[in-house]
Amino acid sequence: MSKQTAFEFANGLVLAGLNILFPTLCFGCERAVQPSDILCASCLHRLPAADREGLEKQWHTHAETCKARVTACWAYDADGTVQAIQHALKYGGQPWIGPKVGRLMGRVVRAENVDVIVPVPLARLRFLERGYNQSERLAAGLSDGLNRPVLPGGLRRTRHTRGQASLDRTRRQTNVRGAFEADPEVAGQRILLVDDVVTTGATLLAAAQALLEAGAADVLALAMAYAP
Repeated sequence: MSKQTAFEFANGLVLAGLNILFPTLCFGCERAVQPSDILCASCLHRLPAADREGLEKQWHTHAETCKARVTACWAYDADGTVQAIQHALKYGGQPWIGPKVGRLMGRVVRAENVDVIVPVPLARLRFLERGYNQSERLAAGLSDGLNRPVLPGGLRRTRHTRGQASLDRTRRQTNVRGAFEADPEVAGQRILLVDDVVTTGATLLAAAQALLEAGAADVLALAMAYAP
């Protein structure tokens, strides 16, 4: 046995042992799952589907002149599995969840023709507080699943904005209007724009408009969850 083979064998034993001692648990039922998963097959099948028709109707109400499209993977279920995953990723300091969720999200847009994936950027202060951007972690998984590159600098925040959760619909739109600037590299590209949750669509709309103004050929905004 070569040194390399011996090392790989020993490393495999260590990982197997760690998985036995500290198994990865399903976010839905807390049964053990493979380390590459976050849900068992049963809980994955039971995730509530997003009301995509309702989301699109809401989007076009506020984006009459915007060519960008929007969709979401699942419904935001208060105190349910989707919320548990989203909170663990965004507030629970568990960035490792993001790529796993992103790979699942890729199934929703697999038939779409996209060139690059652009995550919605965090304000600098929030990035420093959190240590990572949850949308970038989702984008990493989407990149693996769709075999498309991530353009992390495709968008940047031009100013600090308040958190959207505490604002009503009108103030959300005002809060993020003009808050993004796109890199010239997006010109001519078909963009998959990624965020964790869409509620009123204000953040995704402002980001999509910045991409289109910079010359993007098409923008599809994708959220992990829709919380109407």
